[in-house]
Amino acid sequence: GKIWLVFEGGGIQRLSYENNKFRDQGFSFKNDLLDNFTVYAVHEDKTENLWFATAAGIVKLALNDTTGEVANSVNITVEEGLVHNDVRAIVEDKEGNLWFGTGGGISKYNPYQASKQFENFTSKNGLVSSRVYSLIFDNDGNLWVGTNMGIDKMDIKKYNETMNNIDPVGYKYKSTGTAAFKHYGYPEGFTGIETNTNAVCKDKDGNLWFGTIRGAIKYRQESDKPNEIPPIIQITGVKLYSTD
Repeated sequence: GKIWLVFEGGGIQRLSYENNKFRDQGFSFKNDLLDNFTVYAVHEDKTENLWFATAAGIVKLALNDTTGEVANSVNITVEEGLVHNDVRAIVEDKEGNLWFGTGGGISKYNPYQASKQFENFTSKNGLVSSRVYSLIFDNDGNLWVGTNMGIDKMDIKKYNETMNNIDPVGYKYKSTGTAAFKHYGYPEGFTGIETNTNAVCKDKDGNLWFGTIRGAIKYRQESDKPNEIPPIIQITGVKLYSTD
């Protein structure tokens, strides 16, 4: 297998690991985004394309199966529909769509669609903050979004179920789904508030771990239950026409 290293300030390196030793494979592809800007993440998709998240956009590389050299490369920025050029995180859903976490929100990218490949989500769509540092899917397919103001959970099931429906108000065809977010901040127990770039993982039991500026926080889904106990109402006084 191959191991890809990415660096602050720019640059990538390809290594192999054999006989308990790392070996530099001399990857020398030149690209302005990869060479001159910090690379925050790398992802290999279902079709073995490589996607690099940089501080100035996304780079997609297709490698030759025989030589291992770059057969095709594409730079993707706001000009192609990306919501923001500062890209921190990349994840892929079961359908092969790519989700990018950026400094201006989330971009969903459909590589199989000829036009309108991007759909963007920002604080205007319900995110607590458009400054996204991490992304991860849980075992139910929900998308968890780490930001500088806590975490949000996007209900992907609801989003998918409402895609390609008719807008009941405007009676227009909708190609996008309904974005529903649930926020977790200090009142919900997420005391770290600000998450760190790509400091997130899912353990073997399905628990999510988030790295924050105040340490690591573990999320257990089975403990996340709505409070169904109605509040106790207490009348402490009555005023009539602003007088007691």
